[in-house]
Amino acid sequence: MTRISNSPSPLPQTTVAASSRTPDNSTARATAKPAPARLQPGFDASYWSQLESLAGRPPANATDITFLREADAAWNERIELIRASRTAIWGSFYIVDADERGFQLFEELIAARRRGVEVCVAIDSLAHLATAFGDKLADRKKLAGLLEELKAAGGVVSWAGTLDDQLKNPGAGIHFKSLVSDNRVAIVGGRNIAEEYFGEWDDFDTRLEGPIVQQIGRATLELLRSCDPTPAPRRDAAGDRLAAQVQGRIAELLAKPP
Repeated sequence: MTRISNSPSPLPQTTVAASSRTPDNSTARATAKPAPARLQPGFDASYWSQLESLAGRPPANATDITFLREADAAWNERIELIRASRTAIWGSFYIVDADERGFQLFEELIAARRRGVEVCVAIDSLAHLATAFGDKLADRKKLAGLLEELKAAGGVVSWAGTLDDQLKNPGAGIHFKSLVSDNRVAIVGGRNIAEEYFGEWDDFDTRLEGPIVQQIGRATLELLRSCDPTPAPRRDAAGDRLAAQVQGRIAELLAKPP
């Protein structure tokens, strides 16, 4: 069970609830009272000011934290987050495989869009291309069809990165993996949307609520603003018009108060 104490903390704290899985697979939850804004003895206070300077904004608190170490819980939380969304879902993904995980994720996003939820997601174009070589042609076509179905329903699917980007900075890509619901709840972590990340491999995610989610949401939208809704080399006049429409839409979302 995760324990949260009132020991001195390097950041100002709000009330925080954290949960983890117990051996019988139930959810254990601990809630701490607000802790004073104190620093650990010997802690270098300039560290936080340096981070704030790099980020361009002060650090934010979470009011609820759930650690998602177990693969099934990590997947189910994603699906529940999408189904509970009422206004907007924003996401960024490095790998979306043409397998049951990728299919289900986009089927859920399509369903959300059809009930009126704003859906905007970014996918790393080069990672998507590289992993596609290991997928069956029929599966690749199915995933491509789901992406087109989401766009036809009014959702945004944009692509990050070009071959030129990769040559200039090998290994670059969307390693910021987020899923944000209603600018209120977010899941961030290491897992890609592929079967092996929810079975064979050990990984970690965190579900967050509170002011920090607004920063995660803004970072996701800023990433989307830098993406291209028409992956190269398909760009034509229609692609230019689509790009302008999507960029305008993302700009409007960024202009809204949290």
